[in-house]
Amino acid sequence: MGRQDIQFNVLKKVVDDLGPVFTTRDVSEDTRMKIAHFDLVDSTQYHAFVGGALSDNRVELGIEEIKKATARGSRWQKKWTAGIVYGEKNIKQEILKEVIDDLGPVFLTSDVVYDIRMMTGYLAFQNEPLFPNYVRDAMRNYQIELGIEETSKLSERDSHWKKAEISDK
Repeated sequence: MGRQDIQFNVLKKVVDDLGPVFTTRDVSEDTRMKIAHFDLVDSTQYHAFVGGALSDNRVELGIEEIKKATARGSRWQKKWTAGIVYGEKNIKQEILKEVIDDLGPVFLTSDVVYDIRMMTGYLAFQNEPLFPNYVRDAMRNYQIELGIEETSKLSERDSHWKKAEISDK
């Protein structure tokens, strides 16, 4: 009886349904976890088993531990390598890279927003007033991976960006 007995499919569903930051007990106290692991719940180590399963499966779950030993167990954060979730939509790093690769050396956040809307279907985002903010936040999160740098902020939603210069050294 231990962390290897935690069912990954249930663990993943619970983590997917939580916000971007959560604790081990947010997962272990979820009703779906308690039902699926009824034989483990009464163990004094149940929460540790869930924490261990989170740690063992962190790559597959797209999470990272950001603080150990809080009152509710470890604090976890969803890594945005899988994409920033906006409602039911994902702004994935791969989409950002594809759009940015097609832009010139200097561009605006609004250029990226426009191109993503064209790629994914503008109507999907017509009633999403904060969509540009999520694109900008994703660009900031992925600056290093995308090889871009924010050079100046024009407004709450728009910034100038440039592609990082590649050195031959």
